[in-house]
Order: sequence, then C-alpha cells, then structure tokens
Amino acid sequence: MLPLLIGCMTSDYGLNPAVDDPDFLPTEDLGEGAAIAAWERSTPHGADEPPVREELFVAGIATPTAVADYLFVIDESVSMRKVMSQFRRGIRSLLRPGVFPRAARLAVMNTTPADPDDLTRPHPATRAIPGERDAPGFLRLIDHTGLAHYREVAPDDLARRYPLAGCTDWFTPRQRNDQGRPCLKAHTQIARTPVGAEAGLVALSQWLEKTAGTARFRPGAAVNVVFISDTHDPGINSADLRDLKPTLDELLDLIEADDVVASFRLHAIAPDSDCSESWQEPTYFQVAAESDGVTADVCTITDYASVIGEIARTGAFIQRPVFALGYPAADVLSVTLDGEAVEFSVEADGAVVHLFDEPENSGVLRIRYQR
Repeated sequence: MLPLLIGCMTSDYGLNPAVDDPDFLPTEDLGEGAAIAAWERSTPHGADEPPVREELFVAGIATPTAVADYLFVIDESVSMRKVMSQFRRGIRSLLRPGVFPRAARLAVMNTTPADPDDLTRPHPATRAIPGERDAPGFLRLIDHTGLAHYREVAPDDLARRYPLAGCTDWFTPRQRNDQGRPCLKAHTQIARTPVGAEAGLVALSQWLEKTAGTARFRPGAAVNVVFISDTHDPGINSADLRDLKPTLDELLDLIEADDVVASFRLHAIAPDSDCSESWQEPTYFQVAAESDGVTADVCTITDYASVIGEIARTGAFIQRPVFALGYPAADVLSVTLDGEAVEFSVEADGAVVHLFDEPENSGVLRIRYQR
C-alpha cells in the first residue's frame, strides 16, 4: 500500500468506500491537496449554497502525503567543478518520470550566507565577487526574473554561465521554461565562483528570517530541504559562520512562525569522503540524521533519482496530523476517523485541517467541507 500511496495517490486501492449519501458523486479532481479520493454533492440543497466536497485521507502512524515541497540548497562555488559531471548526471536523473510524488513542487537557492547585519549582502567571510549579491539564488529562490537580472549586472564571463531562462520560483518536476528546457535544469545552473564560504544551513535560516511574515511552503506540505555540496557547512574555517549555524529546533521555529506544514526534514548529498574541498565535520549529515533525513556521498553518486526516491518515501511521512484540502474550505462541516467524530482546527485560511490528537493507529479520515 505504501508505495502506491506515495507514487500515485489514486483512489482505486480499497480505501475509498462510497459516501453514504446519494447526492455525492465521486470525482477524479483531487485539487491541490493530499486526499486519496474525493466526492462532490451533485445537487445543492439551496440555490445560493456553495459546493460541498468530502475527501478521504489515511491518518495515523507513518501516513504519507503527496503534497511535498522540495527546496534544493546548492553549492555554486568553483570547487564544485571537481564533482560537476556527477552533479549534472544527477540532476538529469531527476527529470525521469515518477521520481517525485504526484503533487510535488521544487525550488532552488544557493549556499552563500549573508552578513547578519545586512541580509542583502554576502557574509564578510565570502570573497568579494562582482555581482554576488545579485546571484539568482543568494537568499532568494531562483526564478526567471532573478536569472535575467543577473545576466544584466554580472560580468560577461559569469553571465554566460546562465544561458537558460528561468521559470517561477516554485515549479513542478516536469515543468519547462519558455525555451522548452526543464525548469530544474535552468535553476541548477551555477556560477562556479570562488565564493569561499558555502554555509547552506546559515543561508537557509537567513532566508527564513528574510521572508518572515510570508508563507514559504504550501499549507500541509511535507517539506524537504536537500543540500547539495562538495563540502559541509560552513565550507570555510570561520568562527563567525560556525556561531551562526542554526539548530534543527531553530529552523523549525522559523518555519512554524509562518507556515503550517505536515513535516520538515533535511537531507544531504554531500561528501562522505575526500574528493574536493576539505571539511571539519559532516554538519549536513548530522542535521539530516537528527531530522530523520536521507544522505548520500556527492563524491560517488551519479543517480540522484535513487536518493530522491528514498527522500520521497521517508520525506513524505507526516510528522503531525495536518491534512491539506483540495480546495480552501469556507466551512468544515465534519471530520471523522473510522466513523467517529474527532476534534480539529482549520488553519491557513481554510487550506488545512489539523487534528487535535495524533491517531494511535492508521485509519480512514473523512473531511466534509464547503468550498
């Protein structure tokens, strides 16, 4: 059941008993949520009554969701050229069908940390590189506008390293840009500059600080941050950057201040051996282990799809009973688990239902709501 849940999240494997109401008809439209089956009322009870949906979920221990957000934090330093062939083959492997869950979306930023006193500038420990503060992924998600701007302001030799146009900041795995090229390929172009400091954990926490007050991830998503680097944070012998490195709890606090997510895990494709830059301690691997994430050795791996497949399996398991609805709910009419009413709250402007108590065992969760 588990591979089927994660891989296709369809409604044809026995957990979709019909709604006990002849007015409700099954629909293949699952919207943007995590339901595995849905029904809509075919005949409104009143002329002005909004549409009513009922959605079915699996709730309980080790429950997966198809709503998964993947943020890739990629090292763009010059030393990455030593593993560039593996990196490029790895990115191409992610373009194969079926690598990501049904409702996955992706985004990319880089590992360059900012000055804690001015988040618009690179950290003083980095080298002074023309245009670095305008780099497409510096404390921002790469998108079409950022790539176009960088090509305008960067020196010609660096601008030429970004020939592909971008897409929206969040994109689907098979999405392509206006040139017909995969968005994932366009957003993983890297400048290969001697930036000197590649502190991905610091950059992630600073991006969360910089975007405070906005929702960074989809409500109810299983959030997976994937670090890809030939070294470990901070990438340089800097006491200042080591002091800035966040803990997992600090990252969670930053996320939960503005986002309602079902889970949060960190993963790493980073060195487990010596192949490029030296490193003192495997910081990405440490935080990945703490968050129940997945790791792989960037020095040897060429098929990233196998790693992302593992991340899709483990990273899709929710860590709290938060369920993304297919459409925003104007009013949640009922929530039942195996036929019994359960207590819940509606959050993120009607986008998710959050159960008060974690189910002790797996069961069938039904949510009926007005759209």
